[in-house]
Amino acid sequence: MTNSQRLAAVRERLRAWYEARTQHAETPWEIAESILIRDGFYCGRTFRFADFRAVWFLEEEQVKIYDTAGALLESFATVDDALHRSTIKMPVAELPVTQSPAAEDPIRRAA
Repeated sequence: MTNSQRLAAVRERLRAWYEARTQHAETPWEIAESILIRDGFYCGRTFRFADFRAVWFLEEEQVKIYDTAGALLESFATVDDALHRSTIKMPVAELPVTQSPAAEDPIRRAA
């Protein structure tokens, strides 16, 4: 997933959260974004919408949503779960163990 796709997914997730939280509200969805820079490096984004503020921490792959008082309301991961699920096939305890030919030959093992 490219960075622009990840950003679009974060925006969409925030919009869905806002719409679910403020059902039938008079305030339409409007968002302001700022880029976060730490020690000269890009580290995420800040989003402001209605009475909420969200911060996307790029390194932590996490978005945290706060109210106006600064209280944490919700957080969610931005990691692509489908990608992680495809790499996990079975628990480590159930993985088959195979020996290489070098492990069976005592002379090769000593070398």
